[in-house]
Amino acid sequence: MSAVPQFVKPKELAQWLKAKEQVAIIDVRDDDYAGGAIKGHTHVPSAKFPDTVASVISDNQNKDKIIFHCSLSQQRGPKGRPSQMNGMQAHPPAARMYQEAQNLTGQYGKGPQIYILEGGFVQWQREFGKDAEVTAQYDEAYWQEDHF
Repeated sequence: MSAVPQFVKPKELAQWLKAKEQVAIIDVRDDDYAGGAIKGHTHVPSAKFPDTVASVISDNQNKDKIIFHCSLSQQRGPKGRPSQMNGMQAHPPAARMYQEAQNLTGQYGKGPQIYILEGGFVQWQREFGKDAEVTAQYDEAYWQEDHF
């Protein structure tokens, strides 16, 4: 299992979703969980993630891919240990998610590929916010304001 996060671009994730691939989307936004969401996602606030990571991985062993994201996928979405992030910005509480998910998939045998959504939901909504096939509850007015 790689300690260096694998990223997926929004366009590729949208293609996977539209092709009905077996993908789990884990949205780890906290107070910034607003303005819409990727269809079919599971919301697991980053503050609760350490207590729920094992069940998230276990519940999604039937999936081919698990994609984590937060608003920007720079801190909460990428979860590798700071020393293993190859220069990527990471903070200790956020740095566990990716690594723990990677470690747990190994415990279950051949498990899903783990990815981080490049650019997070901010980039996703720029590209696919208005696409109701892959985005739920999109609030265009919310994104007109300067949140990030």
